[in-house]
Amino acid sequence: MRRVAVFLTLVLVVAACGDDEATQEAGETSSSSEPAEAEATSTTSAGSEPAEEDPADGDAADDQAAAEAPATNVTEGCVESFDPEVDYFPDKIAIEEATDFEVVYENNYKVLTVRTDLVHEGMDPQVVVMVQCGTPAPELTGDLAGATMLEVPITTFGLNRNDDLASAVALGLTDNLVTHGFENVFPDDIDARLESGEIVVNGGAFGAQNMDFETTASAEPDAMLLFLHSEAALEGVDRLAALGIPTVPTLTSAATTVLGRAEWAKVVALPFNQEVRANDVLGDVLGTYRDLAEQARAREPKPTAIFAQCGANGECMVARNGWQAQIMEDAGMVNVIADPSSEQSLEPLAIEGVFEEGAEADYLVAFSLPGDRYTGPLMQSFRAYQENQIISNDAEGFSQRDGVLEYFYSSALRPDLLLQDLVAVVHPDLVPDHTVTYMGTSPLDAWS
Repeated sequence: MRRVAVFLTLVLVVAACGDDEATQEAGETSSSSEPAEAEATSTTSAGSEPAEEDPADGDAADDQAAAEAPATNVTEGCVESFDPEVDYFPDKIAIEEATDFEVVYENNYKVLTVRTDLVHEGMDPQVVVMVQCGTPAPELTGDLAGATMLEVPITTFGLNRNDDLASAVALGLTDNLVTHGFENVFPDDIDARLESGEIVVNGGAFGAQNMDFETTASAEPDAMLLFLHSEAALEGVDRLAALGIPTVPTLTSAATTVLGRAEWAKVVALPFNQEVRANDVLGDVLGTYRDLAEQARAREPKPTAIFAQCGANGECMVARNGWQAQIMEDAGMVNVIADPSSEQSLEPLAIEGVFEEGAEADYLVAFSLPGDRYTGPLMQSFRAYQENQIISNDAEGFSQRDGVLEYFYSSALRPDLLLQDLVAVVHPDLVPDHTVTYMGTSPLDAWS
């Protein structure tokens, strides 16, 4: 019996030693593993002592447990905890038509690439890294080297172009607009805020490099959304960066396709994490445009047209390719100077050349500034003039306020309405009871 007791004692000692080794191994595993694994390895077998944990690892585990995936993008403030496995941007924009910007989503940051190289020869693409506030920023190396970085969502912001303002208004973002490039704008409420000084004028409407930087900085924008007119505008971007103000570049006014211009509203939405609103705002616009364009393109016979933006000095810009040429064809017209192989932009041509190529066109389409249009002797020789078929943005009934044309404010955002205006002239039965928004048949006395 004594020998049996000794044997049982030895068995118990060995078992106890085994438990101690298992406990030690579990503790070593817990302290050396990643935070995501710490919670799993900290559980011990019943009756054994819990493994000791590094306090820092415990905090990380608590953060991990608290970091639940958001159901929608965070549009106010920061997230309270971070988990590298969580997607902090469950709402994403869907690019359907635009070719001059790209967006790549990572779990806690998104990368916007603005293809300025497609618009300004020799200019590098501009890259912006938008990091969800409350999460760690990535290192700006490799493809991200030299990128602009900002935390999102932003609150206060500035603009320099009216077409981007139209997008901000449509997205419901202008309560915190603090600076703008123009002294007066189309929306009454924004214009009143400019007049009162609540929104300061930054003077960068026609070039970010010409901005009043001191005034802009005094408004304390979290970021500036700037149309880059040229490579020279990068000087303004650099000066703003030196003041601690990051820039989100836009190319709305330079976009080459009709629906691609509208999709720049999605870029305006990005720093606010308002992808849902952007997709909603543009969903019906793009669909309505496509449906009407399909109907108008199928119509026969097709009237002929020429696009010519001519100044008072007889210097014109014509559309052989690009969005102006596209929208004429989508309206069911034949562009008499179409050339799909040419650059997707307006080309210079003297009024004499316009007359030579388009004198017999049924319609003259002219997106021009009132008071700065060609009214010389050749104008009355155009067939379109003689038959009162000049389609312009100063048509009877067009939208304006104190001389500010709505065309220059929101037509890029609303190609569906712009197309309806053109179709109402050449195929009116397709849009019965149409009300002019941007363009229509222009009164002849404006061209004489």
